[in-house]
Amino acid sequence: MKLQFEQIRPRAHESFYASRAVSSQFECPYHFHPELELTYIEHGHGTRVIGGHLSHFKSGDLMLIGSNVPHWYNNNPSNSTGKDWARSIVLQFQPNCIGDAFFGIPETRPIRELFERAQNGLHITGDTNRRVVEQLTHLSRQSGYTRLLSFLSILGTLTQTPDEVQALPQNSHSARFDHTDAARMDKVFRHLNAHSREPISLATIAQLAGMTPPAFSRFYKQKTGTTFQQTLIETRLLDACQELITTNRSISEICFACGFNNLSNFNRQFKRNKELSPKAFRNQWAASKRR
Repeated sequence: MKLQFEQIRPRAHESFYASRAVSSQFECPYHFHPELELTYIEHGHGTRVIGGHLSHFKSGDLMLIGSNVPHWYNNNPSNSTGKDWARSIVLQFQPNCIGDAFFGIPETRPIRELFERAQNGLHITGDTNRRVVEQLTHLSRQSGYTRLLSFLSILGTLTQTPDEVQALPQNSHSARFDHTDAARMDKVFRHLNAHSREPISLATIAQLAGMTPPAFSRFYKQKTGTTFQQTLIETRLLDACQELITTNRSISEICFACGFNNLSNFNRQFKRNKELSPKAFRNQWAASKRR
């Protein structure tokens, strides 16, 4: 699958596009568009690529993606529990959506700088995340003048606390994908999401990418900054976290169900990744829900 151009058309009476999407799974193709994009994951989890950065997403994640930055969201279909499992709110807007001059005035300089920073993808956390999600939720239901005010309020909020609006790592390992790279990575990610709980050999995944195992290992490390094996482990741990908080299955059952074949290794990898044991993670989540 090649990198795709997506044409976004706001309704005739609107200057920017905003919508709440509900589906059984995330099936966003690897694509780009001139609009900046603010994406809130209301529910669901999976794998994403933004520019050359590969990472996992989960419920509550909020990202601002710059103009013409390629991106991709997907998940393991087996994680879906219904037609409304994958829920998100998306705001897409041209840099000049309210006029060429508006973002050129002195008062909007912080917003211009925000747009420039978004070329690396911005992960929004903390109180800024909470405030923007609230504003974005309201905006998705509004129209006319109040909708425009909410849009400007969101941009203003994003400029107020830079430490909670952090750029994704874009180093020498995070080169952007060309069309051939996109086709390879699309096959790899789809196979990973569909079969992460099963044994996946380097030879199998390299064959999918049309490369030898050594060549694929170099390619993957160059494009993502990590190894395929580490991505596989992180994907399985993400599944394990969901099992821990949504089921009463034993830790041993979850370990093997998510693709790990050794309980000691599972516990070690989980603690290294989450800085908690699986049992402590489950207990912490249960305590947070009782508050």
